[in-house]
Amino acid sequence: MAQDPNVAIATKAVSPRIFTQEQFEEILENGKLDGIKRVGFIQCSGQRHDGGITSDFPNCSGICCKITLKQAKLMRQLEPGASIYIMQRGMNLSGDVENEALFQEVQRYAGVARYDPSEYPTIKVAGDELYVSFKERNSSEQLDWRSTRSS
Repeated sequence: MAQDPNVAIATKAVSPRIFTQEQFEEILENGKLDGIKRVGFIQCSGQRHDGGITSDFPNCSGICCKITLKQAKLMRQLEPGASIYIMQRGMNLSGDVENEALFQEVQRYAGVARYDPSEYPTIKVAGDELYVSFKERNSSEQLDWRSTRSS
């Protein structure tokens, strides 16, 4: 599972299977997936949240969104059968045509859902399994995502 750096702080989840984007980038560059076949990205872990107010943070650069798309694509290249899921608050691609095209490409093979910013996704760790639960913003449906090292 890959994520941006503040997820452990935001969710209080601790697991050796929760990575920062920088850590996951290194794993992908080295090609050492060690059985990783399911990857979940949780976006906007604190960067677009200003202490309890759910409005967008004005200084979001969108770099995390772009890195996630790049990493999802690389994961797909290294492990074509991988299950990839992106849980995001709203992709900030700054109107960049190349990144918009990459987002369209990634959506062909990755699940993408937008969580409600008032209810940040929760992560539960049970042994080698990670359970992520969140409310999808458009439908208000509660969605659950599970990752195990071998599946």
